[in-house]
This record gives sequence, structure tokens and C-alpha cells, in this order.
Amino acid sequence: RSDGVTYQYASYEPQEGSDTLFVWLHGGGEGGVENTDPYVTLLGNKVSVYGSEAFQEAIGGANVLVPQCPTFWMDPKGNQIAGGNASAYSDGTSYDTKSLMELIEMYKEKTGSTKVILTGCSNGGFMALRLAIDYPDTFIAVAPVAEAMQERFLSDEDLNKIKDLPMYFVYSTNDPIADPTLHEIPTLARLQALGASNLHIATTDQVIDTSGTIKTEDGMPYEYSGHWSWIYFHNNEATCNDCGLTPWQWMAEVLCS
Repeated sequence: RSDGVTYQYASYEPQEGSDTLFVWLHGGGEGGVENTDPYVTLLGNKVSVYGSEAFQEAIGGANVLVPQCPTFWMDPKGNQIAGGNASAYSDGTSYDTKSLMELIEMYKEKTGSTKVILTGCSNGGFMALRLAIDYPDTFIAVAPVAEAMQERFLSDEDLNKIKDLPMYFVYSTNDPIADPTLHEIPTLARLQALGASNLHIATTDQVIDTSGTIKTEDGMPYEYSGHWSWIYFHNNEATCNDCGLTPWQWMAEVLCS
């Protein structure tokens, strides 16, 4: 890219083509520092599902772009290593904002996409909000999952830029990493106070295995970290508290509006 940042990325293009681009931004543990490999971003979580027949049919087809950050999205200097405490480095900005937008614009042109849905989890949820605020006219919808943008970094000017953008937040109230009382809860309250016109929120009190294959010794569903609410997003099992839409249903509705 123009500032010297180099990205590895995975992508998918439906055979019949599409004017929609779906962008997934990974979490802090899937960035590249050495031996960068986008397969980590695809297989570290269930991101390959976005090339599946189920997802493609649900939203009417989409090109998919999954970039891998050279460090981590919350890195303000471009030379940090996330480790287990990426928030300690964060100041609400990202070194990669401009270069990532250049990559998205390049892939839009390559695929002939005119509509971009931006999604991401944790670090990627942070970056989804950062990009939406900095480039509010680029995206038709944004879905931050377990997002790690602390509310204290967001000005009213920032939130006014995105208050009318279709947004779908997913998080678990027991998230121990991106504490919702410092992230989603105050941010969403401010967006609502500003009159956000298309805001959807899907919350759970915990994140459990829904496949029926992973259970505790007493036969109960296994409970994952409360930060891992992207499991529900990838499985299309999150449900909007008010409207009842799943993430894929919401995307399909946005694309048809």
C-alpha cells in the first residue's frame, strides 16, 4: 500500500459474480508478526463459512475479503505485538487505517463491488468502528462483534458520523476481555441518545457450545470465554434483542433496502 504496509489476505468470489463485498477483520491473536499466513485468519475461527453455500444463499451472494494485519488492528504505531493485553497499547487509533482502506478499495474495484458490509471481532470490531467513523460513506453496514473500541475514545462527532449507518452489535454480557461496561454498553447508549436510526443489538449472558458435541462432565453444554461471541455470529445464531433478526438475515435485509 502507499505507506509501505503489506497485507496477506484470503478472498472468495462467487462464480456468478456479485456487487456486494463482505469484509471480515480478525481478532488480535490472528495477526501476522512472523510467517504471515492468511489461513490463520480463515481457520483460527469459522471464517471459511462466508464462502459456504449457506451464507452465500442467505445474503444473495457476496465477494469476501479477509485481510491479515501485519501486527494487530489496535496498534497505533505499527510495531507492537498484541500478546494478551492489546488494549494497553490502544489510544483509539490504528496505524493501518489508511492502508487497509486502500486494500478494500482495490478489492472493490477488482470485483466490481459497489456495496461493502464491514464486520470483525474484538480487535477487528475495533477496526470496523474506526474505519466506519473515518470513512462513513464507504460502507452500507457495519457489524462489530465483541468489539474492543473503548467508549472513552469516541467523541460525539465520531458517533454522529455513524449514527444513521445500519449497525449490528454482538456481545456477551460476561465478556472478560472487552468489558461491555467500557465498550458496547456506553457506546450504544450514546448512539441511541443521538437518535441512531438503524441500530441492532444481539446480546447473550454467556457463550456456550450449541453443536451438542462439546459438553461438560455432567452433560451440560461447554461454556466458552464470554469474549467469544463471534461463535454465534459465524454460526448465524445471534438474534437481535428487538427485531429477532440473525446477522445473516439482517445483512440480507440491508442489501435489499
